[in-house]
Amino acid sequence: MTRPRARRRRSQSGAVAVEFALVSPVLIVILLATADIGNAIQQMIRLEVAARAGAQIAMTNPTNSAGIQTAALQNLSDWVPVGAQNCAPGGVCVSIQHQCGTSPNSLVSCPGNFTETDVVLEYVSVSVSRPYTPLFIVSERTLSGYVEFRRR
Repeated sequence: MTRPRARRRRSQSGAVAVEFALVSPVLIVILLATADIGNAIQQMIRLEVAARAGAQIAMTNPTNSAGIQTAALQNLSDWVPVGAQNCAPGGVCVSIQHQCGTSPNSLVSCPGNFTETDVVLEYVSVSVSRPYTPLFIVSERTLSGYVEFRRR
């Protein structure tokens, strides 16, 4: 005569395997999506740091586009081959915008036509972007880092 407890344990042993087979694909999808989002966030942080490096050069010389691009691309040296051109297909793009105006709503490309009595506001923005192909679920997207500052 078998004990009731042993009989119950034998009848439930297959149920655990079925539950695992049903739950494991969902857990794997969640794990892969989490890893993919983490990878995208890490890349966005690196692009933001590269934009800040370019902005540091722009603070002293906002018209030095080559220097700004070089500083930003040097921060991404493991992504960008040495001597690679800006915005090469599938590569990193660095864009710089230098604007001046008497108010934040009246900005034009520098240098503008201002009188000596005008208080000229000078804005510089550095944007670094890169295409991102996720490992899982969504299609290709563009990630970017952006820095904008007012120069005094």
